[in-house]
Amino acid sequence: MKVVIERAKWVRGGKNGWSSLLNDKGCMCCLGFVAKAHGYEDKHLLGAGFTPRDGKTRWSGALSWLGGIGGECAEIAGINDVTGQDEDAVRERKLTARFAEHGIELEFV
Repeated sequence: MKVVIERAKWVRGGKNGWSSLLNDKGCMCCLGFVAKAHGYEDKHLLGAGFTPRDGKTRWSGALSWLGGIGGECAEIAGINDVTGQDEDAVRERKLTARFAEHGIELEFV
């Protein structure tokens, strides 16, 4: 599956507002873009940190490999959200490699 991440709406490393799956500015972390591509609705993503607000504490379905708050999603969020260490190009390469391990191709535009 291919997921397009729009840099103008991508929350990362302190850019585009506070990090969440979907923030009040309409911006998303990498996990938010992936969740939307997998059919999650905005109401389950708005203000959510590591996992959607859908009554579950873990990712489900095709994204179950992400686990819960302490799972792989936390590691990916760490790559996405770390401030002052990685430039976007480095962050994009790291995220692209992690998601590719699970058959998800990221494209940053």
